[in-house]
Amino acid sequence: AHKVLIAAGAYTNMLVDPPLDLALKPRTILLAELPPSETARLAPMLTLIYKLKDNSDLSSIYMLPPIEYPDKKTYLKIGGDLRDEPAARSFDELRAWFNSGGSRAEAEALKTVLLDLIPDLTATTFLHKPCVTTYTPHRHPFIDTLETGRIFVAAGGCGSSAKSSNEIGRLAAVLLLQNSWGDEALAADDFKVKSF
Repeated sequence: AHKVLIAAGAYTNMLVDPPLDLALKPRTILLAELPPSETARLAPMLTLIYKLKDNSDLSSIYMLPPIEYPDKKTYLKIGGDLRDEPAARSFDELRAWFNSGGSRAEAEALKTVLLDLIPDLTATTFLHKPCVTTYTPHRHPFIDTLETGRIFVAAGGCGSSAKSSNEIGRLAAVLLLQNSWGDEALAADDFKVKSF
């Protein structure tokens, strides 16, 4: 390949040298399986991002409306930011996290918030799964050139980039295709890579 865009999330530093200044935060998400009647009732729901002021476990949550997953079941998904959760220190630690199945305590904290927000929720079952979020020092994703004209990166969603992933991808693609920052409304310096 003449040009490469590295967009490997938490695994970006396995592909670049020197490593980028990315903090990897292990997270747990909770899925509430919904019966058809509850799916229909909650269908108009919008995505929610919510700061929690008085929660001792979580500083914020996000919640997605009902979505049908590849297993053909429909789930309501909630995830969040634990207060004072340490970053993973190595890829081995991250691998162990994914093999652990996630945190039951974090899943219970998410379930409590979910049922506070939708007290009459009818769920068939609740499942939790491990996840990871990747943070940059400036809390903007890295969208930058690593090697002029050849290697580019888009990494570090900071726990809130799913909603803007199309635009992040567009900015990275324009950078790759034009070899220059292609957006007048956003400053390229806000997305510059910082290395360890």
